[in-house]
Amino acid sequence: MRHSNADKDQRQALIRALIQGQPVRGQKEIRDYLEVQGILATQATVSRDLKEMGVLKGPDAAYQFQASGKKSPILELAVQNQMISLRVVPGQALLLKREIWARFSKDLFSILSDDDTVLLILKKGVEPSLLKHSLEKW
Repeated sequence: MRHSNADKDQRQALIRALIQGQPVRGQKEIRDYLEVQGILATQATVSRDLKEMGVLKGPDAAYQFQASGKKSPILELAVQNQMISLRVVPGQALLLKREIWARFSKDLFSILSDDDTVLLILKKGVEPSLLKHSLEKW
């Protein structure tokens, strides 16, 4: 019997077991696995679950759990004029970009990223050292 609204704890436990048991490289793979287990989940639900569980894309493009004790994958920050450059763990820049935009968008003109770098372009009048300090504490 299929359930369209599975218990979140059960769904996340299944996702955790899947990711810990084998390389998983896409949300469709997770959704297909859940469906085989009798759980229907939307892409948005899986995406929220992954974020809540601290799951990030690793350097090999497979999902992995964020290292315990480390709040963010930021390895290095540098400031120049109205820009902040972040060097991050490979494969984790896109998720970090989204989190930074959600938290600091009022201070940002734009944000760019690739696999291991995020570039923040600040709005005129925003003090880069204050935002840098916030990112370091975060």
